[in-house]
Amino acid sequence: MNTYRILALSGLLLAQSTPSQTLVVPDAPDLTIRTREAIDRPDSSVRTETIYVKGARQRRETTIEWPAKVSAVTHQQRTRVATTITQCDKRRTLFLNVEAKTFGYQTMVDPAERFRRFQQLADRAQEREPITGGDVTITIDAVDTGQRRQFGRYTARHVITTIKTEPGPGAAIRPKAAERDGWYVDLPSSACLDDSGGVGTVLLGYAQPGGTRDRVRIKHLGTARTGYPIDETNRMSEDGATFTTKLELIELSLRRLDAALFDVPADFRPALPMLSGGFDLTRPDTLVNRVESYWRELVRRANQLFR
Repeated sequence: MNTYRILALSGLLLAQSTPSQTLVVPDAPDLTIRTREAIDRPDSSVRTETIYVKGARQRRETTIEWPAKVSAVTHQQRTRVATTITQCDKRRTLFLNVEAKTFGYQTMVDPAERFRRFQQLADRAQEREPITGGDVTITIDAVDTGQRRQFGRYTARHVITTIKTEPGPGAAIRPKAAERDGWYVDLPSSACLDDSGGVGTVLLGYAQPGGTRDRVRIKHLGTARTGYPIDETNRMSEDGATFTTKLELIELSLRRLDAALFDVPADFRPALPMLSGGFDLTRPDTLVNRVESYWRELVRRANQLFR
């Protein structure tokens, strides 16, 4: 999916659990925190994330850069930036395209209501695409080592998480294992949620390319809290191959931030809303763009209906 096409409802929504979170309005002190993440391969991308926090608002800028030899020649084409602003006081999340100077937004809803909507989508998806594969068990074990490190006013805890995927007969998902060894701090939730609730068992229907759908059961053993990673090493193994991703802290600042950083700039225009929900941030909301976009979408749906 295009980085700048933001859907209001996306992802695989077949989870079955009981939400225990509530919407909150934080009042956090000013903070800037920047991390960099890369895979241990010379042709891999580098992901840099900067989070700005002020009161009830948070700005997140994510930059992904690809090496020139595996991407286009120009720096602009090798770099992709995504910017979101969470305004917990207004119960909304803004999506910005800095290059196109457009913005879209998504209104926050109560977690219980969001879960109800997701469950409806899950039920419909289950009716359309029943389980055709096998059973898969994913076991997650998060253990707090008890070690602590201080970063300014923030205390980081050391948590090691192992994730093991075990497919049964007929499953399309491959066996795999992963370990996350990291240091984590508590930041205000970007979803404006109180996430102190417990972790339950989750059942998923997981679709593979080609149409096979497995039944996935996620089990939690150790449930130590993680948080925002500031130093993390991920090791993943699948089909005999292992690769490592390293995330590191490159800046943590408590300097005062300008409130304008957490709102839509005056020269930005509303982005084009899509019939399927969300926005196309690559284009502004004009009459010409709406007619063109909606006509293409109607033609696509008609072709799917009558083929």
